[in-house]
Amino acid sequence: MSPGLSPFAMSEDQRSDAGLPSPEDVLPENMFAAPMVKSDTAQVVHEAAGEYLTFCVGREEYGIDILRVQEIRVYDPPTRIPHAPDYIKGVMNLRGLIVPVVDTRLKLGQGDTPIHVFSVVIIVRVTGQLWGFLVDAVNDVLMFNGASIRPVPAFDGSVDTRYMKGIGNLKGRIVVLTDIDRFLSTEDLAALRSL
Repeated sequence: MSPGLSPFAMSEDQRSDAGLPSPEDVLPENMFAAPMVKSDTAQVVHEAAGEYLTFCVGREEYGIDILRVQEIRVYDPPTRIPHAPDYIKGVMNLRGLIVPVVDTRLKLGQGDTPIHVFSVVIIVRVTGQLWGFLVDAVNDVLMFNGASIRPVPAFDGSVDTRYMKGIGNLKGRIVVLTDIDRFLSTEDLAALRSL
């Protein structure tokens, strides 16, 4: 063994030839947990990369994978559905298809969406069905690569982050990148199917 060469800096073959154990055999098992988390984080960030349609909900900016967007419609008051959850504004007729309309602000716990000239409904496909999401305004389409996406911060369970893919940071703009398939929970979908 070369003087000053740490067993941790040696190759597996060098350690074996010198009769030394591998670092994994010597260090505590949880010592290697952090790199696994980084690897998982890198995978999540890589999967979140792509083009996003950005939109406003209140004062925050969100993004949805542009490939999931079917179309954007000017807001027209939908037909109310009795006994529907309060975040369901009603249903709209989209060329013969009945599409439920979700008040995105209300679903995120920010109160009713005030209707104004910029209010639009983003039509997306979720679990094989078209859904409309009422938002305050649509901004533009932005490209987020791995370098411009940060992982969702770890909260203590007090914040529902299951619908977040990551946090986009592009030239000072912070955009919550959404996983539209997780925006509506299984319970939400089941309740809506029972109407």
